[in-house]
Amino acid sequence: MFGRVVGPLAVLVIACVLSQDSVFGQCTTRPCSGDDGDGGSLAATVSQLQESMERLQQQMTQQQVHLTKQEMKLTAQEKTIAFLRNATCCTYEIAITTGTAGDADIDYSDVNVQLYDDDFATEWYHLDNPADDFERGKTDRFELKQKCLIDPCVRLKTVLRPSKPRDWWYCTKVQLNVSFCGSKKERVYDYTFNVGFTDNVESRCPE
Repeated sequence: MFGRVVGPLAVLVIACVLSQDSVFGQCTTRPCSGDDGDGGSLAATVSQLQESMERLQQQMTQQQVHLTKQEMKLTAQEKTIAFLRNATCCTYEIAITTGTAGDADIDYSDVNVQLYDDDFATEWYHLDNPADDFERGKTDRFELKQKCLIDPCVRLKTVLRPSKPRDWWYCTKVQLNVSFCGSKKERVYDYTFNVGFTDNVESRCPE
């Protein structure tokens, strides 16, 4: 690239300072327009050309550093995607936090969860621990094993139990901790829900 830039500039400088006469086959020196012919203009022009080349080189270096960082970022993302696609399975620990309002806890409904990404969605899983789940101000943890999703998100749904009165539940936060079977690698996703669930209502994590 420097050769393409410097070449035309150098030709312009030389053509401005020197011209060749065909008379008697002699070469004469002609000053540039407005120049007194003393060579000061040539030195100034060369100095300006050098400064321009230095600025151009700095800009190219900065662009190269920027491109290198972008390439490194893309390479890391590609490696992560390849790793996830080749992983045999993933363990998902889902931590769900219930709000602190007086009636935020759930009484007569079951909470189901589904994991999904752009290409795949799991079946719905009923979340149930031996102790009472989804009590006011409490965080409940559940564990699922499923295929590894590229960028997993969470979908929650409440299902009212048969012959039970109307129910309500307020979810404030969901944290998804993903670990890979046979590997120490893990990823953590935090989703702020702040969603009130009534009977048979479904809500997914914010975009």
